Amino acid sequence: MNSTYTASMFEKIKESLNKKNTNSGFKDILRFTKNNTYVVRLLPNIHDPDNTIFPYTTFGWTSLATGQYISVVSPITFGERCPLNELRFKLYQGSEREKELAKTIKRNNQWLVNCYVVNNPTAPETENQVKIIRFGKQLHKIIADAISGDDSEDFGPSIFDLSKNGNNLRIKVETNEGGYPTYISSKFLKAGSLPGITDEKSKEIYNSTFDLSKIIMVNSNEEIKKIIDVHLLKTSTHSVVDESSIDKPVEDEDDIPMGPSVPETSEEVAITDDEIDDLLKDL
Repeated sequence: MNSTYTASMFEKIKESLNKKNTNSGFKDILRFTKNNTYVVRLLPNIHDPDNTIFPYTTFGWTSLATGQYISVVSPITFGERCPLNELRFKLYQGSEREKELAKTIKRNNQWLVNCYVVNNPTAPETENQVKIIRFGKQLHKIIADAISGDDSEDFGPSIFDLSKNGNNLRIKVETNEGGYPTYISSKFLKAGSLPGITDEKSKEIYNSTFDLSKIIMVNSNEEIKKIIDVHLLKTSTHSVVDESSIDKPVEDEDDIPMGPSVPETSEEVAITDDEIDDLLKDL
């Protein structure tokens, strides 16, 4: 069994792991809840191994207009210029007030991967189906170590193998001292077969994976500039954000550089109209 998934595919997957860097597909993303344990088998993209693990970048902050968390998928994901990234850099070069505003914008790296659901205690109807896992740096480290890091000799290609030689990933969702979910106790298990997985069923599952590059929807530069204007540089209560385009943060964030998530009051970082025009110029 397992002629569909080959060693050469794994080499492409390994090379793609460190690639630099919606949402109708989001309904197929597994939802993890705290204090539960899930079991999955990761799946390769047999048609495009380079996109087996798909990285993307978001910028997020608490809106000065609505008080809600705003998260925007960055065009950086697809190698394009990003107004938010450029504005953030520009703010860090400015006055102390502008630097404080820049600190409220968090850059967050996330990844997507297909999986076959073995056990889901909170949504058993998804078991034996192909779904998508969206993960942050905690699960990324565990997966990266299994592919090409400290645990690669024990796992490697087998983490994407549906045969009896493959390894399940046990995702354990615990709660840290701050009350947030943590995934650090997750791990790959010993090799073992999956009930009901025949050669034919294995091929069917491999061919049922999602094209992860089409799951993420990126706002246009003009839309991102409007979001910046309303939710970051002004205090208007008018929202221009389509709820379907708001990305939700996962278990952890890469906050570069470190800083407070929001200012104590919007007045502390209020920007005048002239400053707004200047900041948005050339973005």
